[in-house]
Amino acid sequence: MLRLAERAGLAESKRDVEGARAGMLEDVKLVEGAPQRLLAIEDRQLAGRAARVYRPQHSTGPALLYLHGGGWTVGSVRSHDRLCQRIAAVSGYTLVSFDYRLAPEHPFPAPLDDTLVAFEALVDEAPALGLDPQRLAIGGDSAGGNLAAAACIDLRDRGGPLPWLQVLIYPACDLRLLADSIDEFATGFVLTRQSMIWYRGHYTQDFEDPRASVLLAELHDLPPAIVHTAGFDPLRDEGEDYAARLTAAGVRTVHLDAADQIHGFANMDGLLPGARREVDRLALTLKAHARG
Repeated sequence: MLRLAERAGLAESKRDVEGARAGMLEDVKLVEGAPQRLLAIEDRQLAGRAARVYRPQHSTGPALLYLHGGGWTVGSVRSHDRLCQRIAAVSGYTLVSFDYRLAPEHPFPAPLDDTLVAFEALVDEAPALGLDPQRLAIGGDSAGGNLAAAACIDLRDRGGPLPWLQVLIYPACDLRLLADSIDEFATGFVLTRQSMIWYRGHYTQDFEDPRASVLLAELHDLPPAIVHTAGFDPLRDEGEDYAARLTAAGVRTVHLDAADQIHGFANMDGLLPGARREVDRLALTLKAHARG
């Protein structure tokens, strides 16, 4: 798959933002999984922006506000549609996928601000949506994982309602790009060092801000966490470090190690059997958390 991706140019940052956005949608079509049987999929508004609600046939009760990856610059509800379907179907969670504003038109902290407003709106609207406001999780992949982690920190500092759980799939945790795994997997594994520099440059120039580089934040008194990392991912080390720091801060944390996977595997479950296994592993971990 990596050879095909290299020949097709999937690993290269597109020269312009609009091309990158269109390219991601086309790329995902090549690797995403099959549609899932769900009770309902509904497009609606959340905090004045587009959202998509996925209701499983056999609900376990909780809901997950999901934030797509894409370097804060690309990605959408559509690019992560099949992934959200599978997580909902296997976990029994209702997923609410949210389209936050994107950089460079809306750089930091706009995507984070949107995330905070969306979570607070979901708490308010939960009863009308048939959701339990006491069991609302927040999560996402890559840049979306970064936003979910930062939102938990911000909500704690505000003294507002905290998510029931945070779900971080290969999250971006340190925009300084200092981890050894960034050098180890700088090229050849879809996400490259060059593309990471391109993405973060659109998002922010302040790489020391703990609301952007969450590895620099104080991590006490945060919601329980599931951190899912990939073995062949430039972001592997910072994700592992974040899980370890959460644990050291007294946060109940489950670290899932997808040792044989690459960055972006969660969207590749239609092509890679190992990716499908890992998505199901994450969803079943969510399901187990719901049961206590």
